[in-house]
Amino acid sequence: MLRELYSCPTGYQQGILVALGSWNGDRLYVRSIDRWYPDQIQPLFRSRVYSIDDAHVPGRRQYNIKSPSAHIPTLDEVVDWQGFARAYIEIHGAITPITQHKKHVPGMKIYGREHVIEVLMAHLPIVPKKIYKIENSVDSDKYIGTTYGITIQKKDTKAVLNWIDGEPKNQSVWNRWDEKIKKIKSMDKIGDS
Repeated sequence: MLRELYSCPTGYQQGILVALGSWNGDRLYVRSIDRWYPDQIQPLFRSRVYSIDDAHVPGRRQYNIKSPSAHIPTLDEVVDWQGFARAYIEIHGAITPITQHKKHVPGMKIYGREHVIEVLMAHLPIVPKKIYKIENSVDSDKYIGTTYGITIQKKDTKAVLNWIDGEPKNQSVWNRWDEKIKKIKSMDKIGDS
């Protein structure tokens, strides 16, 4: 049964592996401050999830799982694009205020490696967006971090959220998104009274 699960990960599990997986020597690691994601792929790794202190934020825990027998899927291997997109966007997406017609509306930003964003965007129910490059200076310019992203406007944000909604999903992320959407929708009403 475990071998069968490993050979056929779900689209949701593949999204987690692409979003959070990294190699350290001959072992694949998945690390997250949210235990939900390592727990979702635990059957594929056939090992246990453990926690350690987060090196970047004192007092915060980080959850890890590692295995020499698991692998990061290629995008050609994705079996369910809605499940893949749900996991990937939960991890690398953010609801953010966008200004349209001088009003704040809920938008979405999705970040990641350029080729992943490009292929993912082709499967989303939206017209393709311009991919932009983001560079951040880290540790007094000792390291320049580079990622890519897209910004999705109000109508497309709703379409993407409706399309990726399903099970499994990290309900705590969806609750945060709902709260952020409510907050953005109320931003312009504060001064209107």
